[in-house]
Amino acid sequence: MLDQNGVIPSAARWYVMRVEEYRKAREGRKLRDHRVDDVVSYLQAVGRDQRLESWQMAQVVQALQLLFCQLLGVPWCGEIDWDYYWKAAFQELGSEHPTVARQNRPIGEGGSSAADPPKPAQLVNPSLRSLIRTAQKHRLGFLSLARM
Repeated sequence: MLDQNGVIPSAARWYVMRVEEYRKAREGRKLRDHRVDDVVSYLQAVGRDQRLESWQMAQVVQALQLLFCQLLGVPWCGEIDWDYYWKAAFQELGSEHPTVARQNRPIGEGGSSAADPPKPAQLVNPSLRSLIRTAQKHRLGFLSLARM
C-alpha cells in the first residue's frame, strides 16, 4: 500500500514507525475505535515538537492519513482537514511570527556590555510584565501562571 502511494521503499519503515508512535501515544483502544479528536490532537502535539523537521511532520500526516483513510477506512476520515496539516508541515515562520528572534541582540550591542548585562526585568517581554506583577502581587507561583 505504501509504494502505491508514492512512499519509497527506504522510507516505508519510517511510516510504520510513525504509526507505532501514534499507537503508543494513544494506547488503550483499538485503532478502529479512535476518533477525529484523537488524530487531530496528536497532529497538533507533534506539530509543536520543534525537534521534528518539516519532512518528518509530513511523514506523520501521510502515515496517519493512509492508516485511517485507506487501510482502516474509518467513516470520519473526511472530517480531518488533511491538507491543512500537509501545508502546516512545510510552513515557514514569517518574519512577524512571535518566535522569530529577529529583534534579539547579543549582549554588548545597543549600549549594553558584558560588564553591564541587562537586568532580568529587561529580558521579559513587555506584554508579560503586567501578568508577572499581578502574579507577584497575589503571590501566585509559576504553576499558577502556567494555568492562566
